[in-house]
This record gives sequence, C-alpha cells and structure tokens, in this order.
Amino acid sequence: MLPRRVRERGELLCIVPQNVGEFWNVYTRPLEKNGLGHSASEAEAEVQHLENLFELRLDTAEIYQEWRRILIEYS
Repeated sequence: MLPRRVRERGELLCIVPQNVGEFWNVYTRPLEKNGLGHSASEAEAEVQHLENLFELRLDTAEIYQEWRRILIEYS
C-alpha cells in the first residue's frame, strides 16, 4: 500500500477538508450523474478510513466537525 511505503520513508501524508468534500461529492453523486452512487453512511465510513490513514490539516477541529455534520445532514 502506497501510504505505508511513504510513511516508512518518514513522509507525512495529509488531507484537508476540501479533499474530503470533493471525495464526498463524487462518492455520493448518482451513477447517472457521473458519480459513484454510494450512500451518505457509506461515505461517512470511507471518510473515517481516510482520517485514519492521513493527518487532517484544518483551522480548528470544531470547524471540521461542524462541516462534516453539515455534509451528513444535507446529503
């Protein structure tokens, strides 16, 4: 797995809220609209996985949690 090899070299892998938002957008967009057609709950599970793989860089944790809440609520 690429992230593991990069970490073994001492590199830091990061994501930012925009990465998560763009992932969420494509992952939950219907297939007929050029998306992957997954549910919001499936997207949430994948985002949790991404958060475990990468360091999240953001302004504050509170802003990010509210931003994720909005994604879930309006998906």
